[in-house]
Order: sequence, then C-alpha cells, then structure tokens
Amino acid sequence: PSCPEPRLMKQPEHLQLDGCPILSSLAPLIHTIPDPTGAGVVLHVSAGTVKNIRDTTFSTESAPAPDSRLTWSLGMPVSLRRFLACHRFALFWMAPKVGSALADVPPETQCLLMERTDGRLVLMVPLIDKVFRYSLQVGSDGLELLGETNDPFTTGSGGVGAFVATGFDPYELLARGAAAVARYLAPLGCRLRKDKPLPDFMDLFGWCTWDAFYAD
Repeated sequence: PSCPEPRLMKQPEHLQLDGCPILSSLAPLIHTIPDPTGAGVVLHVSAGTVKNIRDTTFSTESAPAPDSRLTWSLGMPVSLRRFLACHRFALFWMAPKVGSALADVPPETQCLLMERTDGRLVLMVPLIDKVFRYSLQVGSDGLELLGETNDPFTTGSGGVGAFVATGFDPYELLARGAAAVARYLAPLGCRLRKDKPLPDFMDLFGWCTWDAFYAD
C-alpha cells in the first residue's frame, strides 16, 4: 500500500499528512507547506499566515525575537514503534542510532526515519535555509527543531526548517525524500550521487586505513 498525493491538514496543534496523523502538539509558529513536486511537505518556521493545500488559512503567534539559536516544538510523533536516526556526534562525523523510545533520539539528528505501529513510515529531514542550519533533538514537549547560525552576531527568526514525507517502502521513501531535499538545497550545490560524475581516481581508490586499523 502507498499514500495518495500528499494532502496536509494542520488543525490546532495537530498535523496530518495523507490522512494520517503525524505529529500532535505541534507549535503554532510552524506552518505546513506542500512540496511543489508532491513528494511530501515542508515545515516553515516563521510568523504570519499561510494557506495549506486545502486553502484553509491558519494564524500564528508573533515570531520569537531574532537570535543565533532558536528552537520550535514539533510535538509528539503519533504511534511511534521504532526509529533510525542519522546524527552528527562530532564536528565532521555522523553515525546511525536505532531505538524505540522518542527520548533516545540523539541531538544533532540530520535525518529521522520513524516506523509507526500501523507499519507506515515517516521521514523527517532538517534543512538549511537563509542563515539557519536546522537539526532535530528531543525536548520536554517531544521533538524539537533547532535552528543555529553558529555565530552570535548572525541572527534569524525562521525559514524552511524541515522536509516531511510518509510511505510504506523505506527505499522508495528515502529516494523520494533525497530528491526533494536536493532540490531545496540546490542553491548550496547539493546534488544526488547519481547526478555526480565519478572522478578518475575512483578507479584506483583503495581501502581506507582508518577502517583497517582504527576500528574494532
């Protein structure tokens, strides 16, 4: 089975995608906007109003004061069974982590794949927009979207913060999500691996000595 074209509904403190409840207790400062290709939706963190795909307008609270580090509550994932998170654990390194409790989602999560109890999958990918680099973490009210500029003198108040999509096939969902995220990050030079030509030195590339000598 698969979801139909993404149709989103944002009720007060509630997000549904393709008729499926995805997040509860969503902060009112978060707008939901359909992805133009139909791959999923994006979460836009800002002030003002926005129309969703069903032409229903939702008002939001006033935006927080601009800062170099801001968080928005995404609320609780509905019917979470287990998750796979890719998170940055050091400045230049990422690692996967799996679990079944939301509290175990690590900070600096760059990609979160969740399986619900009904078998449906939910993909959430933080983005980069304007001055903010976004990541996922867990706070007192559930999942949080963290925006950082990494410079106390460079401030912002929001932007396109995350991509969200659902499906039943993890390979199809990740491929669809990667293509959508690459389109959003295209101004930063982001391309999919299939769109990048392999350099000639790859024919001579050998085993990494780090993997050979520095791992158990």
